[in-house]
Amino acid sequence: MDLFSGTNRSGNAAGRSEEAREEALQQQQAQRDAQNERRRTQRQAAAAAARGDIDSAESDDEILANGHHSRPATPATPAVMEFDKEDGTDPTDVHNKTQNLKLTFDKSDVRFFFIQFEMHLEHAGVKSQWRKRNELHKILMPTPGVIDELKDMLSKGKATAGSTPYKDLKDRLVELYGPKPADAYRIAKKLQRVGKPSQFAKKLINILCPNHPNLDCCLEGTVTALWQDQLPEPVLHQVAGHRLGGDPATMKATLSLADVVYETSQKAGAVAAVRPAVTPAPAGPAPAPAPAPAGAPANFSDIDSLAAHFQAEIAAFRGYTRGQQRGSGRGQFNPRAGPQGRRPPPVRNPKPHPDGPPPNSCVTHWNHGRGAYSCAAKDTCPWKDILTTRPRRQ
Repeated sequence: MDLFSGTNRSGNAAGRSEEAREEALQQQQAQRDAQNERRRTQRQAAAAAARGDIDSAESDDEILANGHHSRPATPATPAVMEFDKEDGTDPTDVHNKTQNLKLTFDKSDVRFFFIQFEMHLEHAGVKSQWRKRNELHKILMPTPGVIDELKDMLSKGKATAGSTPYKDLKDRLVELYGPKPADAYRIAKKLQRVGKPSQFAKKLINILCPNHPNLDCCLEGTVTALWQDQLPEPVLHQVAGHRLGGDPATMKATLSLADVVYETSQKAGAVAAVRPAVTPAPAGPAPAPAPAPAGAPANFSDIDSLAAHFQAEIAAFRGYTRGQQRGSGRGQFNPRAGPQGRRPPPVRNPKPHPDGPPPNSCVTHWNHGRGAYSCAAKDTCPWKDILTTRPRRQ
């Protein structure tokens, strides 16, 4: 019995050890299979992401090695076809939307014409090249000289005009009448400023760099130089240190400052030019001409403060001249006045008084320092309270 019992126990132990070994082998194989499956899943996900096919790359049971689901790839943004190259299907009512289209072909500004023309066609839903070509042909009919230049292309029917008849026609017109780079500079150089500085700057930008209306390009220096060359001296004095391009905020600030100074200086010139009718004064030595007005002071916190300062000085000039007129009798000759019997308004000296008035002080404190009898801009002058009592005549 002991023999049989010993043999049985040894057999059971050997069987258990064999089962444990098989279980260990199965666990190792399962781990290898799981690792291989994860690697295969990763390769499939990478290949699907490269193709942009995220639906086939990821499912609910596909898990990466780190335990997270594969992240969907960002779908690529479809490229937008340019309008002059697009060739699609027109809506059924496109004729009703384009029959009243009326534009005039302008050879002097072909770029702007096509911007307006294509905007109207796009709004009407025109998509086919042939319809665009026909609408352009209708616009060109009142200009026989232009038609003569395009007869070889306009003589072709739809079957022989090619796949992009409108684009080909547009390219020919741009080649014939569009501005050349050198011509654009010559036109801008000959352009004369009319109106506000901001209007002149926008005309220069539209001629030289229409694709960068904010002047965030390499032509900023060229446009700025042409612009500043025709600015009045007071305006140039204020904007000389300001950039014209770079970003919309910078351009808006510079042009707003230029317009404020320009309009204020125009008003000041109009006030000085007005002369009331008086009896001619006796002949005498001609007075010396008044020096040209210098630029306005700088270092203002914003454009509104600068405008307020100019307005205050103009108001002071008006009151000053009216007081001189009331103080002088009609027909009396004042040796210190001009030929019309009025003293000219005060003019800012090129350099400040030795007392050191600040740059944004009024013209009186700028010229006379602490010895000023009055202030020409009581609302904005920082020295408005620094005055000297006017001595009485004995």
